[in-house]
Amino acid sequence: MTSDEYSKRVRWLRLAVLKTYEGLLWAATLMMGVEFAQDDEDNVRMMIIIVFIVGIAFGASAIAIWEFLSLSSQFENCDTAKSLGPSQVAMVAGVSFAFGAVLLLGAAFIGEYTVRMVVVVGVTSIVSTAFGILLGVLGKAPVVMSALRFLIGGWLLMAIAFGFTKFVDAVVKEEACGSLRD
Repeated sequence: MTSDEYSKRVRWLRLAVLKTYEGLLWAATLMMGVEFAQDDEDNVRMMIIIVFIVGIAFGASAIAIWEFLSLSSQFENCDTAKSLGPSQVAMVAGVSFAFGAVLLLGAAFIGEYTVRMVVVVGVTSIVSTAFGILLGVLGKAPVVMSALRFLIGGWLLMAIAFGFTKFVDAVVKEEACGSLRD
């Protein structure tokens, strides 16, 4: 394989891995947010499934459209864009995003909240680390640092989502309790 062929394949794989990672993190943070919207455990699972179906369709479509628009605007001036093609990039990005999100769909069927969140964080951590290792190897970068960047980045995003949803949940409940007192 020539250097140009290798470089082109790595760009495609990198795109697929990064978009799958985005889908995975999107799904993890979405599941955390839905948890606080419902009090009934059965409603939480049903809500997660509904939100997943709608969200995957929207997220994958949005990613594909954004990638297409971004690459199309660069197409005239960028050899990388010309070698990949905006339509092909859009399709790979959308499918990869959806695949990443689907990786966590099974967690919606876990009954207990704590177990469900442990599974979400655990799967997300394992897949994030694997993606970091893969891209470190492909990019000929320090593998441990690449894995740590992906892992810590995923944890940071999940922590922000968790904290934000807790905050919003507390504000909404306070507003509801305040209006009941009035």
